[in-house]
Order: sequence, then C-alpha cells, then structure tokens
Amino acid sequence: MKKILFITTLFTSALVLSSCNHEPDFPGLDEATRPTAVKKITVDFAGTYPSKQTGGNYFTESVPASDVIPSWLSSKYYSLDSASIATVAYDYMEMTQEVSLMQNFTDAAPDKAPTEIDGWYNITTKGSKTWVNRAYSGNIYSQFSAYGEPGESVGWLISPRVLVSNGMKLTFDACIGNFDATCLQILVSTNFNGINVATATWVDKSSAFTIPAPATGYGTLGPVGTLDLSSYAGKNISVAFKYSGDGVNHKTTTYQIDNVKIYKDVKSVTKKTDNFKFDGKQWNWVDPAPVYESINQTFERPVTVNAETTIDDWMNATLQGTLTWIDKTFSGNTYTQFTANKAPGICEGWFIAPKVKVVPNMKLSFDVNVGYYNADCLQVLISTDFKSNKDKISSATWEDVTSNFTIPQTPTTTYGVIAPAGEMSLAKYEGKIINVAFKYLGTGPNVKTTTYQIDNVFVGVK
Repeated sequence: MKKILFITTLFTSALVLSSCNHEPDFPGLDEATRPTAVKKITVDFAGTYPSKQTGGNYFTESVPASDVIPSWLSSKYYSLDSASIATVAYDYMEMTQEVSLMQNFTDAAPDKAPTEIDGWYNITTKGSKTWVNRAYSGNIYSQFSAYGEPGESVGWLISPRVLVSNGMKLTFDACIGNFDATCLQILVSTNFNGINVATATWVDKSSAFTIPAPATGYGTLGPVGTLDLSSYAGKNISVAFKYSGDGVNHKTTTYQIDNVKIYKDVKSVTKKTDNFKFDGKQWNWVDPAPVYESINQTFERPVTVNAETTIDDWMNATLQGTLTWIDKTFSGNTYTQFTANKAPGICEGWFIAPKVKVVPNMKLSFDVNVGYYNADCLQVLISTDFKSNKDKISSATWEDVTSNFTIPQTPTTTYGVIAPAGEMSLAKYEGKIINVAFKYLGTGPNVKTTTYQIDNVFVGVK
C-alpha cells in the first residue's frame, strides 16, 4: 500500500487557506485541515509520459524520469519545506532479449577436434576437412579452412531447429584469416531433416552480413551483422554455415564462427521509484547510485571471454558504434579491453567506475597495456556531476586527467605488458563525490584502433 506521510507545522486560519488558489492538492484532505508543509511524500506520477506520443505510457533510458518528474512535482508540490523528499512511482520500459538459440562453443573441446555439440550438425560433403574447435586467448570458436586439401572442400555447420516468431533476429561473430576467396555462405532452411543437406531447400542470406577481409593475416572476431527472421514466423528453421573451398585452386580462406544467437527484443514495462529533493525553489532528482568509500577493482571473477564487461555499479556504455569494453584473459589474469580494430566507423566506449566520496590522501591508480598502437584513443576523466545514466554522460562535466598517467605509445606491431600507469592525488576533489571514467574514442577507417587493456583500478588511501 502506498503511504503518504504528512508532518504538520504551523497552521494559519481557515480564511487564509481558503483564499489561496496555489496550494498543492492532497486528495482526501479538506481545505480546513490541509497542512502548509510536508516533509516526506510518496506518490504515483500523474503527469504526461513523453512516450505517449508513440503509443506508450512510460519512461525510457533515453527519456528518463529524472528529466520530467521534477517539473511535474514543482507544479503540484511547491509550498513544502526545503529538503522535503518525494518518492515517486512511475512506469519504466526497457528492452530485454528473449533468446531461443545461443552457441558460444565453450563446451566444444578439445582444440583442433571436430566441432561436436548436441543438436548441431557438422557435415562434410566434399573432401576430408571439417569444422573444428579452435581456441585463442581463452576463447573457443569453430573454424574451417581448405588449406592443404588436395581438391574441393565443402563443410556444413548447421544449427538445431528453431521455431521463429515475429521479430526474431539472427546474429553471430566471425573472423577471416589469410583471405584469398569468399568461401562462406549463411543459409536458412525450413525442411532440413537432419540427415541430407542435398534434399533440403536452402535460402542464401549471406548478404545480410559483412565479414571484414584483412589484406594479410587475421582480422578480429566480432559481430558481423543482423538478419531479421520475421518472414519465417510460425516456421521451424535451421541455420547453416556452409564453407566451399578448394585447396588446389586457391580458395582456402579461414573462417572462424562464434556466438551464434537467435533472439527477439521484448518490451518490458515495470514499476520503478525515484527520490526527489526540494531545495525551496525546485525539485531535483536524487541519484540512487551507491557511494563507495574506496574502489579496488581487479576484474578477477568468472567471465566469458569477449563478452561485455559487466560489474555491479560500474557502467559500460557505448555512445558511438557497436563495440564495447569486453572481458579478456591472458596467463590467468582477467582485465577489460577496447579496440576499434576492423570497426566500420567511429567507436566511443565509456567504462565508468562507481561513485566515491573523496577523503584526505586519496589517490587514483590503475594498470594499463597497449597493443598495436597507432593513435591516442584513451582518456581518463573525472566528473563531480555525473547522474549515473547513460544518456547523461555527454551532459556531465568531465575533467581530462590523462596527463597524470603514463599511457604507452608502443608497441606498434604486437602487445605490451600490463603495468602500473602511475597514480594521481585526488586532493582537489576532497569532500566531493566523483566518478572516474575510461573513455575510448577511435575509428576503424581512419586507423585509430589502438588496443587498450585496463586492470587493477584503485581509488582510495594507500
């Protein structure tokens, strides 16, 4: 049950109360008993949701309650005491994913053995080659190459059948190595019987995906596109990765496949509450983010390599492009990494630490490593007014403190070693609440793709 708590101070006469047309309306109270000040109230938002124009009654990440509710409160509850608190309940919409198929090949082992996973089909129709498990930097994927085959080589890696509903999509990660010809097709069938690929009808959907082909060597394993499966709604489908190569006629490109997913974006509307504080003139949103006494983030926890780095109270936000800070491991050490390598455009990714109350003698330090340096793409930033919302990153005031640290500009052709970047005194922020952010800004086409690895972030007193 929602409760409204009234704390009554001084009442004036009924005559004065009845003559004022600007008192807030508190349902259930008559004019003679209406208080002149309220310390704490709990109410439901009864204003106009911005999303109503598009058929919804809710707030979203892009149009948060903190942007709208303060003015609504000011129009209704403007005569309360300074420091009054309002807890406001409202409807909030976020998109979640309903996943029907997810294959990251983590159960596929050992390395270089044929890919064998329950429900999947690994079928060779020409030659002796097959899709095999491979591992690199702690990540496992499936790979095919016709290199060394004395003739034609055709191999199929086929998913389990999935019943499609409207709005479902197919995505996967891929990487090309030693490109000499296009050898991969992405096919969809509604009548594959699990035995004979030749008798099934396959529709080529390869054009929905773009797998970058490096001039030499290997590219980077990452997302290559999205296929809308809505045209198959109500049908069961199989998805096939068909490799067609020839070891004699120079069709031997290596393809690596990972994170095959069929999913649907689902709109979820839930009830949320936020607190707002009155300063005597206007209502202001109260940031719900916890304030830490110190931070000592080592990134050591169970992770899925190449998955988005997700840690309680940290924010991993992509403002431009599709790439994000990801979990990586090397020699038993776990860290977070960002690179714009092979990205089709601008990449802007923020990794923001929780709020910290700065006390005397507090310092900031972290470890860093650089790989394949070609441009400065990393900034270390501090804000005292960030509102803990992705859409408030750009409007917050951020001070660039990168110059307080030593960020290597080498090596240019390989990876360095993770090492301390130095430490910075936070004396100028003493008594304030701050957020520390690592901002990556790069672009694939303009060759600003330096890889940065961050570890052992510390904010505290040493």
